[in-house]
Amino acid sequence: MFYDDYPAARRQAYKLLKRAGIKAALLIPHPWRQKCALCDGEIVGSWRVDKETQKFVEKERYCRDCHSKQFKWIDGPHFHVVGYGWIVHTKEIEQATGYIIKNIGVINNVGGTIWYQLTHAGLRAGRQTVTYFGLCALSKYKSPPVPKELNLCPVCGTIMRKYQDETQTGPPPPWH
Repeated sequence: MFYDDYPAARRQAYKLLKRAGIKAALLIPHPWRQKCALCDGEIVGSWRVDKETQKFVEKERYCRDCHSKQFKWIDGPHFHVVGYGWIVHTKEIEQATGYIIKNIGVINNVGGTIWYQLTHAGLRAGRQTVTYFGLCALSKYKSPPVPKELNLCPVCGTIMRKYQDETQTGPPPPWH
């Protein structure tokens, strides 16, 4: 479905992710994946920020099974999602649909994660690479009204706004 009808594949991903508890997210398509050139095992890698250049650099990339550093690109359409919500029912979704939802947990560098995913995302003319759904959907965004009287900071003169944390969107994860 990914290659034949990408919009339908994206809609299906949105539907399953919502069922899994994602409240809001962005979606990045990847039409390929890496496999080990020697044993077809899964390639894993890690990245870091170079202190001098402030750029992301690869620390290591190797096969999880045989530890080879040789890899190949193969067809393997999938999406990467950066979002929030309590991830639930992934096994049931996989059993019912065949689609796998992997939760890698909380990430420390959201911008860096998105940057890395975009370094090898699927691009196509006339199509958005990054799409948003749930509470992040562009149709959900409403500009806050400009107040008639501005409350200015006495120190720097910028507009002061009341802060409200709306990231807690459900029950906490169960403790085991």
